[in-house]
Amino acid sequence: TINYILFVSGARPVKNLSHALLGFSQYKTMHPESDIVLMITGIDKETFNNLCYLPNLDKEIIKRDTILLGYVSSEELAKLYTNCRFVLYTSKNEGFGLPVLEAAVYGKTCVSSNIASIPEVIGTAVRYVCPTDDYAIAQEIEYLCDDEKLEKYEKRIADAMLILDQRMRLEQRNFIEDLLEK
Repeated sequence: TINYILFVSGARPVKNLSHALLGFSQYKTMHPESDIVLMITGIDKETFNNLCYLPNLDKEIIKRDTILLGYVSSEELAKLYTNCRFVLYTSKNEGFGLPVLEAAVYGKTCVSSNIASIPEVIGTAVRYVCPTDDYAIAQEIEYLCDDEKLEKYEKRIADAMLILDQRMRLEQRNFIEDLLEK
């Protein structure tokens, strides 16, 4: 079994893979004994190779400890979410933050951007970071690589999903009630 962090849609510039790679590289430099790898969907080899020329990026670590998946089907993505340790989501400008919610559906937490609407999606069940602070990204990866801390955040995700389920049931009931009034 591969111990991995999941990064979704790596080729979209708004997803900010460059800073995720820099943060991951710093984490691996600080913890060379770590067996964790970064699995990236939605990126081709050429785009990835171009990112490997970023200043301060340890190319050897990145080439050794990343797995590129390109496009994945919905079924494959579900398996990736299910089996990852957590999700790394460093988006710089997101409309909603769907990968954070998708991760939560599978019981996974995230290291996620602290900007846009993303903090509103799951609240305190996610570790937030400035998406351009590579060292902070490395520190948050380190935090969630600790089994006890990860377990605490997975419990928060489970609690958040219970609340979300209750909220969705309430909204559905109110919507139906409103429709029947007309």
